[in-house]
Amino acid sequence: MCSSDLGFRPCFRLAHQGRQYPRSDRYTLETSRSKFYAGGDLITGASNVSNAMGYGKKAARFIDLRLMGVWRWDQIGAHIPYSQTPPEHPSESKRHTVSELPPAERAEAFVEATIGLAPEDAIEEARRCLRCDIKDHH
Repeated sequence: MCSSDLGFRPCFRLAHQGRQYPRSDRYTLETSRSKFYAGGDLITGASNVSNAMGYGKKAARFIDLRLMGVWRWDQIGAHIPYSQTPPEHPSESKRHTVSELPPAERAEAFVEATIGLAPEDAIEEARRCLRCDIKDHH
């Protein structure tokens, strides 16, 4: 029987590298076992959500290629145009942070540890300009 987290590796007979993470092709993310792909934190270990999502998306592209036999990601991906113009009226609000249950409460219950934002705070957070890539700030 396989356990959770990295305990799956021996069950699926995957070669590993370093800290017990599956060895995978650096370009396709296919593991040592044909048709098994690694993505997310299995590539770099615990990192951040952006990296995990990027590796998951990369693995998805090559899984699709394996299944469909042709590279079609350019046709099925979302094409969202955006400009290099900052929002006309970005919110001046500071970043909202979520609250968490105290560690003692988390240890005693199987509940969500992150409480999240109130609806008003979530809307205000969404109005903030997060386009740090824009060179022409106002």
